[in-house]
Amino acid sequence: MLLMVWRIIQGMEVKDIRMDYQRQQSFQLRVILESPCGELDSPYNSRNIHDFALFRHIGIMEIGGAPVFDGFYALKFRGLRS
Repeated sequence: MLLMVWRIIQGMEVKDIRMDYQRQQSFQLRVILESPCGELDSPYNSRNIHDFALFRHIGIMEIGGAPVFDGFYALKFRGLRS
């Protein structure tokens, strides 16, 4: 998953995320990245539930009402306090 993060930082985009979870039974995560020119990267697969924590650092937004995961932001700033 760290390689996946590195590839996102280099400019790859999240094309597809599949997660399957059954409480106290199984966890599977599959991510496919796409280059800006449309080439697909090999899938990144994990059965380690702790890898899911990486997704709190991926930007989320909507473009024209459609969902988009974009970029990797290791630090999130909440503004300065006076």
